[in-house]
Amino acid sequence: MHVVFLAPNFPIEQRAFVRALFRAGAQVTGIGDVAPEQIDAELWRSLAGYHPIASLDDEAGLSELVARIGAERPIHHLICTVEPYQLIAARLRDQLDLAGPSAAQVARCHNRDTLKQLVRGLGLGAARCGTLETADQLRRFVAEVGLPVLVGEGGLRADSGGQVEELIRRLALPDKPGRRQVVVEELYLGHEGFFDTLTVNGRVVFEAISHCYPNPLEAMRTRELNPYIVCTNRVDAESYAELRRFGRSVLEAVGADTGAQHLGWCFGDRGLWLSELRLRPPGARFWELHGLANEVDLYDAWAQALVRGRVDLRPTRRFAAGLLAIRPDRDGRVLGYRGVDEVRRRYGEFIVHLHLPAIGQHTAELGAGYTAHGWMWARHPDYDELRRLLERAGELLQITAG
Repeated sequence: MHVVFLAPNFPIEQRAFVRALFRAGAQVTGIGDVAPEQIDAELWRSLAGYHPIASLDDEAGLSELVARIGAERPIHHLICTVEPYQLIAARLRDQLDLAGPSAAQVARCHNRDTLKQLVRGLGLGAARCGTLETADQLRRFVAEVGLPVLVGEGGLRADSGGQVEELIRRLALPDKPGRRQVVVEELYLGHEGFFDTLTVNGRVVFEAISHCYPNPLEAMRTRELNPYIVCTNRVDAESYAELRRFGRSVLEAVGADTGAQHLGWCFGDRGLWLSELRLRPPGARFWELHGLANEVDLYDAWAQALVRGRVDLRPTRRFAAGLLAIRPDRDGRVLGYRGVDEVRRRYGEFIVHLHLPAIGQHTAELGAGYTAHGWMWARHPDYDELRRLLERAGELLQITAG
């Protein structure tokens, strides 16, 4: 089987997906935006070939390149596991009539209004959304759904009528349609998490449930805490039955076939609601963390699903596992760390990996993600104990910058 893989070298977990495909018996041809000499020896061992392109956003260039690759050797799968190129990869699959998420499926998941209308049509919870052009349309939307709302692609929040008017001025929303469009969404307040799955021919063969502390939107906007996400090992408990049914119903509705999926959920005073859905593995190396929690190699399972159409997977549910993001106290360059020795002394037996940025390294922007700076993986047989561990470690660990 011949697989074309977009962006095989970055982020770093991409290499694990490529290696797994190679182990499953696939011949993998990579396409990336770095020169061949920048591909390290370990990745080269898993590649049958590699073709550089100036930009992976160049859809026309990619189409021509993929056509040339296919003329030399028939292509059976075209895979991309990172978010920015999902729609381009799907359109290329459509052109070649290949298996995998179609452009229509990916676009439906990316369009919040379309996806959430679909979910509400199933009788399930999802926020009301809209694409608006004028200030009055925004005011009418708020009058209908209530506050708070999120406005624009950056998710600007309005909790009062005065803040709505401030956003109208800030976004320069006109009185008449035709000049620009903005997305607005009802903000459902509650506890958030993720439902990650692997499916084969539409059947869920692996599922993982995680909880976010605090919710992602808050986590990406404050330096006052080190946020963390915990994957529970109580997935099979009755308390999660509703969430498992909810997630499977949504996957069936969008036509998820064989591959990985990443669903965001929120539970509040109006029950369980959908936050988002992506037809790809989760980011921030969570695919690997799920494997560590369950003592399985999920990269291999994913590759076997695609290459062989079957998976022999027996997750142990032995551990809860978590990711703690360690943030710098300000922008600038990394000067040092605090609390590292104390955390290792207290929790060393449960720490799987602790990564700290190099001294002198530039800090990334606040919302760059959970693994943009320092981060720690830990696992523990008891979910509640792990959560307490991550909470305390987050209080102790600090990256100083200046």
